[in-house]
Amino acid sequence: MGMEMHLRAEQKLAQRLQMSPQMYQTIEILALPIAELQERIEQEITENPLLERAEEMEPEENETPVREEQIVPGSVEDVRNRKETEISDYLDEARDQLDELIASNRTKARPDEDEDPKMAAMMNVAAPISTLEDHLNQQVRLLDLPDRDMAILETLFSVLDRRGYLPSDYAGTFQSGNENGEFDPHVSEEEIGEAVRLLQTLDPAGVGARTVVECLLLQIDRLEGDFSIERVIVEKHFEELAANKLPDIAHAIGASHERVNQAYDFIRRNLNPKPGLVFDTEASQYIVADVIVRERYGELDVYLNDSALPRLAVNKRLIMMLGKNELSKEDKDYISRNRESARWLISAIEQRKRTLLRIAESVTRVQKGFFLHGWRHLKTLLMKDLAVELGIDVSTVSRAVSGKYVDCPQGIVPFRDLFTAGYTGTEGQSVSDEAVKQELKKIVANEDKAKPLSDDAISEIFRTKNIPISRRTITKYRAELKIPNTRIRRQF
Repeated sequence: MGMEMHLRAEQKLAQRLQMSPQMYQTIEILALPIAELQERIEQEITENPLLERAEEMEPEENETPVREEQIVPGSVEDVRNRKETEISDYLDEARDQLDELIASNRTKARPDEDEDPKMAAMMNVAAPISTLEDHLNQQVRLLDLPDRDMAILETLFSVLDRRGYLPSDYAGTFQSGNENGEFDPHVSEEEIGEAVRLLQTLDPAGVGARTVVECLLLQIDRLEGDFSIERVIVEKHFEELAANKLPDIAHAIGASHERVNQAYDFIRRNLNPKPGLVFDTEASQYIVADVIVRERYGELDVYLNDSALPRLAVNKRLIMMLGKNELSKEDKDYISRNRESARWLISAIEQRKRTLLRIAESVTRVQKGFFLHGWRHLKTLLMKDLAVELGIDVSTVSRAVSGKYVDCPQGIVPFRDLFTAGYTGTEGQSVSDEAVKQELKKIVANEDKAKPLSDDAISEIFRTKNIPISRRTITKYRAELKIPNTRIRRQF
């Protein structure tokens, strides 16, 4: 029996939740950390003439009433006039800067004949140094090298990794690309080798190395004094050094255990296996806390960092002009759209404040022990449990705390870190993951360094504290905390 297919139209009634642009804006504002919210507000004030800082709306004592023939502030004509003024001012400023630049370049084009070129290079060094490549380039400019050597060195600078190491295939950068993979006849292997040797004499010590052993040896070679033991250990026994097999090293080189321990401490404290990271260009993040928690007579006060945000208001004088006949329909539509946008932004910011404060107050109540006494007293707290308590969606809690910080007696901490899973002790007490990690760090810090504790032994210590944690979990936490294993932690 054949199967027949037919096309037909059907009507179906269904309910579907569709978010309005205003709802999207409310969610977006809630998720913004305070620093980003500041930028967003400044952008909105610039783009929306109906949105004003509240202090700007206060009339002055001798304010002259607005006459009918005056241009309405915020109207299309007013905005157009202001833009024309801004453009004119910008062009005037640009012309002045151009004149200064031309005059400066003319001066530089006629240098003093008696000027020392090395001194001129030093005086023109830009500060601060932003990258390792910049730092190296500025050093070689003082060496009066031929252009050919400079070009080879600059090529080597460009292939250094963040640590300051040359990659294993650095010589391939100079290959001609033919089928035989031969070196470009214009750059010989000898020239490349000489350039690498010169690179390795530059600052920071260890730059231009190809392995960690070579990096440490380059640093040892620059030290004044007798470091022959340290050199032998790094050059011949680096694997045993990394594995903390100091007795084996002492036996192999015929030195006392005490001398090898001294060499180990010196290498660990004074040599840098990643010298290039000093010039890492990743900018430090400036943190502004959204929530502030302060202790007062054993109790905690919670409030938001509202002082960092301007108070906003809608320009009422422009709203009053909506009903006047002097405005065209285009002007009225323009003002009306911006009025609604300003109102929604103010509403979204107020909603953000209420939601964030409710969550902060609840978290502070649960984690009072942490705020007063430290990380070891952090309790188990899940976002879903807090969401049920406050009658909001768990995604709202997640957005509210993501990327935000709390300024409290324990320092400035990520808001999200106050939510943590944990364990229930044998006596019914709640212990968070973070509290367990802090206790683990304390146990390792106080152990006998000659006989460090195994993960099984640490697990047993927790059991005596009525906190049942398996050896596997101890191993996981130890790895997260970057605590080495028993063999590495052992000191001789």
